[in-house]
Amino acid sequence: MELIERLNILMESRQITEVVYDKLLKMIKIYPKECGIALTEENAAMMVTHIAQAIMRVEKGEKINEPDSLIIEQIKNDLQFIRMSQIYDKTCLLLDVHFPAEEKWFVLVHMGNLIHFDNKV
Repeated sequence: MELIERLNILMESRQITEVVYDKLLKMIKIYPKECGIALTEENAAMMVTHIAQAIMRVEKGEKINEPDSLIIEQIKNDLQFIRMSQIYDKTCLLLDVHFPAEEKWFVLVHMGNLIHFDNKV
């Protein structure tokens, strides 16, 4: 499955709106230039799905619980934390979304996974 197919499934199952679909499609296309990482099914499937659902929660005003403090500390202590934060900020700009702190930490986990995957290739 490709990322666009994933978006189509999310859209067809009404888990995301057309606006969210368009934002994510733009993100997928622009990411290589803006963030230096091409998004693929292999490296970004979970990230794209989570971000799609996170945007929908933000739009609906739904809250989630913040991750455990140990997870937050692991994120902050990651050697790539600065780059993760930079990519997170660019992602929010691309998507025109502001995630609450609870969502931010989960999205940062995906940024870290993306960077670590990219460094392995």
